[in-house]
Amino acid sequence: MSGGSTPESAVGSGLRTGVSYRGRGVMTAAVARAAERVFANTPIIRIFAAAYVSNPASQRVLDKAGFRFVGTMHRAFVGNGAFVDGCYLL
Repeated sequence: MSGGSTPESAVGSGLRTGVSYRGRGVMTAAVARAAERVFANTPIIRIFAAAYVSNPASQRVLDKAGFRFVGTMHRAFVGNGAFVDGCYLL
């Protein structure tokens, strides 16, 4: 199959920031740098990331790191014992 992505050419990521580091740009810088290194040093062509719809701070981190919103998946995750929606960025 030519031109498509394969399991070897796409990766995923999740985020969690300690309370004392929130709002300081630490995660944004880390995500952006990690993505740069992945693209520069591997055959990966796509990185997927997701954030809870109810977590705009995580969405902002991904946006500032160069990811773009592509849609919302309803009931994408289980959080605190209930299904929650997730917005997906790449």
